Amino acid sequence: MAGRRAREGEWNLAPSAEVVRAQRAERARDAASSAGDVLRRYLGGEFGGHLSDAQRAAAAWYGCNGVVERKHTTGVYLRQGRSAGADPVLGVYVDSSSRLTDFTARREIYLARLANFGYAVSGVEFRLSKRRFVSDRERREEPCAPKPLPRLTPAEEARVQDLVADVPEPLKESVSRAVRFSFMRQKAKEPQDS
Repeated sequence: MAGRRAREGEWNLAPSAEVVRAQRAERARDAASSAGDVLRRYLGGEFGGHLSDAQRAAAAWYGCNGVVERKHTTGVYLRQGRSAGADPVLGVYVDSSSRLTDFTARREIYLARLANFGYAVSGVEFRLSKRRFVSDRERREEPCAPKPLPRLTPAEEARVQDLVADVPEPLKESVSRAVRFSFMRQKAKEPQDS
């Protein structure tokens, strides 16, 4: 505790836990406000002069939102506000109906985030994109039909029967089928003589 005597003639000047928490909260508030200041300087300064209004809007939208919003946003546009002199309305295209419903329900949260980020709009509207959303899983999984396996020759069929001759009867059918398919897959891998 601050001001408590540790030994004769010495003072313990370590801050209390409450003071440390208050200092951390103050630093966090300063950091939060400085992100908006950085964006305002970036978008309004020497770099911002090269960005269109729509590009500034997209930078603000992507900058103040999380991974889900960025992943499901397919485009951003601006339109004039309803009354003269009002801030523009930010329009966001989303990739699915479920995200359209979800984002529309959170409209006020997005307005607050944009304002905190330093980008003023009078409203946010969401529209379903005409582009079809392709999930990462669909991109990775390319549909492919299995190649038909070649038939075994009578000699190869005889070899399968010889291999499973000593297998007990209850297992003979399934083991025979497994060996047959193994031979057929091996035969498919071998180069064919034309």
